[in-house]
Amino acid sequence: SQMAGLTHTGTAAISFRLESNSGGRALMRGALFEHNQGGRVVSSTIATPTSGRMLDLANAAFVNNMVFGSDGALVAGQSLVLTFLSMASNSIAGPSIMWGQDTTTVLGYIAAWQPGKPLLRQTGGAVVSSFLIANDLSGIPFVSSNLTDFPGFISDTDLHLRSDALALDYASSSSSLVPDLAMDIEQRPRPVDEALVPNAFGPIDVGAFEAGTNALLRDGFEN
Repeated sequence: SQMAGLTHTGTAAISFRLESNSGGRALMRGALFEHNQGGRVVSSTIATPTSGRMLDLANAAFVNNMVFGSDGALVAGQSLVLTFLSMASNSIAGPSIMWGQDTTTVLGYIAAWQPGKPLLRQTGGAVVSSFLIANDLSGIPFVSSNLTDFPGFISDTDLHLRSDALALDYASSSSSLVPDLAMDIEQRPRPVDEALVPNAFGPIDVGAFEAGTNALLRDGFEN
């Protein structure tokens, strides 16, 4: 969604809204959000948050989006469950990459590199997180599996992982990956345990892209 020559502060791509006591959830898998312009790229508004009412987004990448306004964020709203995301090279006017509101925000397996912007601003509610690698995790309660560092993307716009990426073979899972998360954004199997890469916590790559068996051939000069 692009507004040529205009500053548009609404939702650029997807807006999920539950009025009153309406039930339901938004379940999104395998999405590339690129070159959108607005106050949000993805937004969730849930009037009465409770169990089962959520925006559940996984296996998604955000690159070259532009969000406007003092509260501009790539993803914002209530009852966010965000898993296996990769984010880089976005223009963000607001104070953070994402904004969780009022309820519990769940973050897992997220790789983000947006210098100058923390991964999350949480107003109200709480944050549950694991296996995050980003430039700034301030505001997120300390978890030993979270890492403030560069995830190791191939380039500013190619969010696959380099052979020396910290996000490669970084994470574990407390249980088997459910079927829709056992494949990455490009429908490659997850996890692929690289034999020559030491596992930090386990064999799962952080972010939307699981490196294949040819990952060790990537040296950053592919483009």
